[in-house]
Amino acid sequence: MPSRWQFVVPGVDPAGVRLEHVHAVVSRWFDVDEAAHRSHAKAYSVSLPVAHPAGTLVEVGLLDDALVDKLRAGAATGAVIRIGG
Repeated sequence: MPSRWQFVVPGVDPAGVRLEHVHAVVSRWFDVDEAAHRSHAKAYSVSLPVAHPAGTLVEVGLLDDALVDKLRAGAATGAVIRIGG
C-alpha cells in the first residue's frame, strides 16, 4: 500500500541541499544493485528538501510496503547519512 514518510536531518540548512543529494541517500537504502539504481521505474519518490525548525525535512513516498523496513533502518534516529559534499 502506498505510504508517505517524513524525516528531519537535524542541523542541516536546506539551502545547501539539492534534490540529487537526497536522492543519493535514499537510493542507497533501496536500490539493491546498479541495474536497480539506473532503472527509470522506482518504488519510491523523494521530495525537495524544505526548511524545518530542527534542520531539513525530506519526504519519501513508498509504493511497496516491503521497503518500509529499509526506510526505517536508513532513517533511524542516530543513523549517519552524508548529504552533498
